[in-house]
Amino acid sequence: MLAVAVRPPALAMGPQSTPAPPVQQAHQPVPEDLRNDREVMLQAALQERAAAPAIAAAAQQPPSIQDIIKEAFQPLGDQSVDWAEKIAFCESTYDPNAVNASSGAQGLFQFLPSTWQGTPFASASPFDPSANAQAAAWLLQTYGSSQWECQA
Repeated sequence: MLAVAVRPPALAMGPQSTPAPPVQQAHQPVPEDLRNDREVMLQAALQERAAAPAIAAAAQQPPSIQDIIKEAFQPLGDQSVDWAEKIAFCESTYDPNAVNASSGAQGLFQFLPSTWQGTPFASASPFDPSANAQAAAWLLQTYGSSQWECQA
């Protein structure tokens, strides 16, 4: 059997015609107001690109100890925030992993294990700075500032 290929009429070989050259359009300058808008947009895009690594880095960093303390104590007022920052520094030098070898007090605000168990945050670790600060705010509001060795 002999196979014969048949070309569709559109692909049939025949005299080739040369395509017409593209129409040349005269370059039109960009109006000044549009050029300024474009420059403003480019400048904004460059600034956004430059800021992106810093924004990403800031989003990945955990909050500072002072931020954690402020978040926990702010509902009690600015004076409570100031008090708490002084107490946490005195008790642990802002070290959420601090342990007092003689008393067994733990964490940012140096909770005794028995005191920690009596807080609403007992299910969390006393070494979790957020839980420790929240428990300290609760303890301050519930029993007052006499619960700490350090006094502001």
